[in-house]
Amino acid sequence: MKKVIFAIFILAIFLVSCNHQNIEIAQWGGLDRSSFYPDKDLLDKWKEGGPDLIWKYDSLGCGYASAAVLSDKVITIATTDSISYVVAFDHKGSVLYKEKLGREWMANFPGNRSTPIIYDGFGYFQGSLGVLYCFNADNGKVVWSKDLFKDFDGVNNHYGITENFVIDGEKIFATPGGVKNNIIALNRFNGDLIWSISANKEESAYGAPNIIEVESQKYLIIFTKGSLFSINPETGEIFWSMLLEGKSTKAITPIYKNGYLYVGAGYKNGYMKLKIAEDGHSVKTIWVNKDITNGMNGGFIYGNKLYAGTGGHPAKMFCSIDLNTGKIVDSLKMNPPMTTIGADGKAYVYLFRSGEIKLIDLENGLKIVGSLHIPGGIENEHCSHPVIHDGRLYVRHDNNLFVYNIKE
Repeated sequence: MKKVIFAIFILAIFLVSCNHQNIEIAQWGGLDRSSFYPDKDLLDKWKEGGPDLIWKYDSLGCGYASAAVLSDKVITIATTDSISYVVAFDHKGSVLYKEKLGREWMANFPGNRSTPIIYDGFGYFQGSLGVLYCFNADNGKVVWSKDLFKDFDGVNNHYGITENFVIDGEKIFATPGGVKNNIIALNRFNGDLIWSISANKEESAYGAPNIIEVESQKYLIIFTKGSLFSINPETGEIFWSMLLEGKSTKAITPIYKNGYLYVGAGYKNGYMKLKIAEDGHSVKTIWVNKDITNGMNGGFIYGNKLYAGTGGHPAKMFCSIDLNTGKIVDSLKMNPPMTTIGADGKAYVYLFRSGEIKLIDLENGLKIVGSLHIPGGIENEHCSHPVIHDGRLYVRHDNNLFVYNIKE
């Protein structure tokens, strides 16, 4: 009998493990939120005019959500007549569904902000008027919603609350920015509150948090307007926090590699490298480079360098930074702001004002090997982050979603 019980136990573990491995995830910054995509054999240079367009959709609606790309569909969010919709396409560009979510921010930079995270058949999206939506990824129907302002005393910020959610198991994390419920964890299946902390009682910072794991312990790394936190995702216990200079935009995902955090912390703090203590309860600053000023650009790691753009103070450039010293190794003059992603030894730099995407070879210094202009209605607002999936480049701008072939 004991052997039968043991066999059933092992089978249960195996089934749970297989189920976990089969979970399909599409989220901000790619599977590990590093903004460096795993695709290989991508074009080493582009022809004049850029790579071939596979398909585009030009009746989407305004907004800034990037594409969430799955094996069988592409999902994004768009705003029409002040209402946001979840829109899904097949990989040939045909609309699978368009389902209503709710009212959206229509003041400065009108339209939705956040990119949805798709996790095991459900989508989660942050509306800029404070509503967190969970929807069925197969049909777009809303499963549940929570108003972070009404339900958790949250507050909005200058450009509309924005969060590119991260999920850990049954939990989804958000920063309503209230005095009591500053950072919260909700059950992703029904929206019930799991834990809430007051943190430093600061507003949300247009965030893109991350979950990292060090010595089998998970940490939620998350910004508020003037602070950086490391939090136990299970309990809400704060392991450590860091006060930052200024209360500027910090729509940047901290990157973890080999025991170190690489953090772009807004326009006044620059980029920094932090060493997490072995017990996880403290952090030490290794270097700070205040020349790398950005609030929404982010960056990525490739080899032994960090690649990022600046916000224009003091210099206008895209550059490589030595991971050990924090010093700039090489740079290209570019007009900020910009968003940057990487794949296969190359950077894809999307320039906010001109609407150009520059392809940059990273293998021998920095060399521009291609340029693509993204057309569209609104100038100076090319700020949605591009996405790479299965040899395709997905670019959202204004009323359009473009899909380009960038594979050999």
